[in-house]
Amino acid sequence: MNVIENEFKKINQKLKESEEKFMSVFMESPIAITLYNSEGKLIDANKACLDLINVSNVEDINGFDIFDDPNLPKDEKEKLRKGETVRFEIVYNFDKVKKSLKANKSGILYFSAIISPIYLKSKGSVSYYLNQVQDITNLKLSEEKLKESEVKLRKLNIELEQRIEERTKELKESGEKFRRIFEAIPDLFFLVSSDTTILNYKSYGGSSKDFYVPPEEFLGKPFKDFMPPEVTNLYVKNMKKTLETQKPSIIEYSLQMNGKDQYYESRILYFDVDQLALFIREITYKKEAELKLKEVNKLKTELMRRTSHELKTPLISIKGFSDLLLDVHYDKFDDETISIIKEIKKGSVRLEALINDILKSSKLDSDQIKLNLLKEDLAFLIRFNVNELKMLLKMRNQTISLNLSDNLIVKCEKERIYDVINNLLTNAIKYSPPNSEILVQSEIKDDFIVISVKDNGIGFTEEEKKIIFQQFGKIEHYGQGWDIETSGSGLGLYIAKKIVELHGGKIWMESEGRDKGSTFYFSLPIIEK
Repeated sequence: MNVIENEFKKINQKLKESEEKFMSVFMESPIAITLYNSEGKLIDANKACLDLINVSNVEDINGFDIFDDPNLPKDEKEKLRKGETVRFEIVYNFDKVKKSLKANKSGILYFSAIISPIYLKSKGSVSYYLNQVQDITNLKLSEEKLKESEVKLRKLNIELEQRIEERTKELKESGEKFRRIFEAIPDLFFLVSSDTTILNYKSYGGSSKDFYVPPEEFLGKPFKDFMPPEVTNLYVKNMKKTLETQKPSIIEYSLQMNGKDQYYESRILYFDVDQLALFIREITYKKEAELKLKEVNKLKTELMRRTSHELKTPLISIKGFSDLLLDVHYDKFDDETISIIKEIKKGSVRLEALINDILKSSKLDSDQIKLNLLKEDLAFLIRFNVNELKMLLKMRNQTISLNLSDNLIVKCEKERIYDVINNLLTNAIKYSPPNSEILVQSEIKDDFIVISVKDNGIGFTEEEKKIIFQQFGKIEHYGQGWDIETSGSGLGLYIAKKIVELHGGKIWMESEGRDKGSTFYFSLPIIEK
């Protein structure tokens, strides 16, 4: 009997411990849990549930019937009565539950409920109902955001598809336009590899169908198979340069065709890592026109040179006799006569300067100039020139400010570059109003020394910019109300341009318009160390 009692006590102890564990889990669970009897009446609720519905004691909600819960769907009630586990969602207004809970934008809280029937083996039927309620508001909010994102993503996908479709159409149209333009270009086209093997070919386009050559005569073959060695070498040299720099190259060459020289121009363009596009066109007519133009220019230059020389002889007499009358017979003339003789002398001086400029420009046009290049300091030449112009600056009450680096060493013919500097400085003084400042600066740019002369003078219009460096490109400013010196032949800047280009440099100007001043620039190569 004692054995049975001991065993019974052990069983009761284990049952008690099990009940205590269940109650501990039941009461301390963060999930809201309620317990109902077999008839569905509430008999207990844990702390999480009481907090959720904002009551302090279970007695406050005693008698609640699970089957009367308005949140339990009708279909789920029927399942529950049959002893099945049911799952459903509960939606609460924010003001009916604990205020610390986070609601969505509409002030709504969402909960997930699971009601499970509990069967005891001894009874074989439902003994209890366990209801677990969990806050899923954050999950719902995430789902709402996800749905919003999905809607936005769908819209974006639709827009993207539309844009892709539009872009594809544009590219197709653009490609078609490019194809038509490409086919119409009156050039031979070759796509070649870095070793000059021809990968693709297009004959002359446009109306030049007479020049058609079958592709099989070119494709897969190197240039050397149909080009002279000197032309092939010229291509190889410039193709290598274009592959390295990815910048276009332009070459010209001639070929013997039908017993006469035919001239060609080829543009070499970077296409891919080891591929180049070549566009070749015949320029024989252009070359012939250039030769004729050179002949015409040569005749013009010779005519100007001869005319200038012929003018010099009587001019020397006019100038000489004017000086004789003023120096020896001055006292024999009245004031009016002396004034006339002085005007004759001034005119002869201006004419002499013009003749000298014409002779100088003619010589430069003849392409027979051989420069005597020596190392010279541009900074020294500029300072020397400014010093010689002191009297002219004083007469016009102007100043020249210098911002020059030391030792601007170039290879040049000193006298000719001096003429360029003198022309730019003199023009700046002549075409700037009194009491103004002229700024001369230097800078190093792309292996060139660049000198700039900036004034606050009358400036240039767009039309004037086009002719300023042309032969006799003088712009007439006389009688237009500016306090400036207007004398000049219109050859100074043309001569300066020729001199600078002979030295391997460039000359240009910038001006924002009338009365906004101007800046003249010229560049000369830096001496390689």
